Amino acid sequence: ADHGELGLSHGMREKSYSAYEEMIHIPLVISNPQLYPEPRETQAFYSHLDLLPTLAELAGVPQLASHGLGKSIVPVMRDPSASVQESVLFSYDDVFGLPAGAAGGNLRALRERNWAYAVYFGIDGSGIEYELYNLSTDPLQMKNLLHGQPEADVRSEWARLHMMLTRR
Repeated sequence: ADHGELGLSHGMREKSYSAYEEMIHIPLVISNPQLYPEPRETQAFYSHLDLLPTLAELAGVPQLASHGLGKSIVPVMRDPSASVQESVLFSYDDVFGLPAGAAGGNLRALRERNWAYAVYFGIDGSGIEYELYNLSTDPLQMKNLLHGQPEADVRSEWARLHMMLTRR
C-alpha cells in the first residue's frame, strides 16, 4: 500500500510526515491460497522489522533472535486473535527538505492499541512539539491532548508513553 497520501485528512495533502494513522497504518497482505483458503484479518501490530524474523521462522531457520530487531508474526498468522507485541515504533528523519531546527524534521512515535504519541524535533534539539491522542475516544486523531493545559490524567499518560518511547 502507498501510505502517506493524506487526501486532505488533517488539512494536509500528499505526503506529510506525521504519526497520523493515514501515514503509519500500512496494511500487510499475505496471499497463500493453500494456507488461507478464506480471507483472514487481524488487528495485531506489525512492523517492517518483523518481516525478516517471520520469513526466517517460516523457513525453519534456527536462532531467530539473530535475525534482526523485529519479532516473528508467525503466531499471528496461525491465530489472528494472537499478538506478539503491544506497541510499535515509527520514526522519520528529514535530511533534505527541512532546516536542522525544524520541528517536523525528525519524528519519533509510539503507537499502542488506544494511544498514539509523537515527538517532533529538530536534529539540533530545538523546535520540540508533542502530540498525544486517545484513539478509543478520538480515532481520527483530531484533538491533541497535549495542546494547552493537559489534565493530570493526561500528563500521567504522557509521562508513561514518553518514558516508554525514550527507552525503546
